Amino acid sequence: QFRSCPPRSVLQPWPLPGAVCTRLHIDYLGPINKTTYCFVIQDSTSKWIENYFVPSATASVAIDRLLEVFARFGLPRAITSDGAKCFTGQEFRNFLQTYGIIHLTGPPFHPQANGAGESAVKIIHNCIRKALAVSPQKTSLKTFVDKYLFQHRNTIHSGIGDTPAGMLLKKKPLILFDLMKPTSEDVVLGRQISMTKHGGGNRNLTLAKNDTVWARDFREGHPKWTRGTIVEVLGQQTFLLKTEDEKLWRRHIDQLWPGSQKENSLSATDPQTSNVPPKPHEDLPLGSGLVPDGVQPRVSQSNTTPAAQPCSPPKPGRTPPKSATPPRTPRPQRERKEPDWYRP
Repeated sequence: QFRSCPPRSVLQPWPLPGAVCTRLHIDYLGPINKTTYCFVIQDSTSKWIENYFVPSATASVAIDRLLEVFARFGLPRAITSDGAKCFTGQEFRNFLQTYGIIHLTGPPFHPQANGAGESAVKIIHNCIRKALAVSPQKTSLKTFVDKYLFQHRNTIHSGIGDTPAGMLLKKKPLILFDLMKPTSEDVVLGRQISMTKHGGGNRNLTLAKNDTVWARDFREGHPKWTRGTIVEVLGQQTFLLKTEDEKLWRRHIDQLWPGSQKENSLSATDPQTSNVPPKPHEDLPLGSGLVPDGVQPRVSQSNTTPAAQPCSPPKPGRTPPKSATPPRTPRPQRERKEPDWYRP
């Protein structure tokens, strides 16, 4: 009668199921503020926790919340709970038998048998205590618990080596810390912008449908440029045009010149940036002395440079006169001053 309890036995862990949502641990927490209870569910594999604020701790309330979980994640193989009346009554047993779910319960007054459920209840209980201490009226308990579960589901669990969300959803949900790191799309977009700036091209030409253009003609025996009209815009820099001989060509914008000078926003004298194809000066006769517009005439070096005069060597005993202008140096020279030595 007065003998103490025996020593604790060796810890026997639960076997880990091979798939998520195979075994669920459930329990009630409360009452909170004498009016509200929490129905807590934890998946044994992924450690995912679901919390529902309910008005009472009854079997019908537990059945309604479990049906909601079944609709989201599927039916489990087994459900573990304590020996409370709401879980051992006929209503809850009939519900589990209907869906072919095994019900596992521990001995009375031994909460360690449902350790996962008790651990989940402890997590929610600590969260609610902190919420009531920090902001009892500013923020609702449900909002506070939802924010806490968001962090808990996306934090690596020491028991499984992964986040509950990563194991259950098979992906990594986006969190606030991920917004600090650039995504792969941002990295690719930044490289594309850098390639656009340093790609070597400086021509920004805009063409539309029905514009007249000069297209590059790659046929042998034909002029280098052929006039045509754009009939369709195939892409940002690709166009379908119809030539004067009713042929359809597909050309890149680098193979096109605008057909009128008004559409040319760049200088026509620069062959690198001009939008009008340069034409050879075939109409000027040789030796006529005419210079086409936009071409600077070359000046002969023999006409501008005076003939070199023979220089006589300087006579001995005479220093050659110094030039009025100092010789050019590749860089400016500083003014050199004689040092002022200390003389006691």
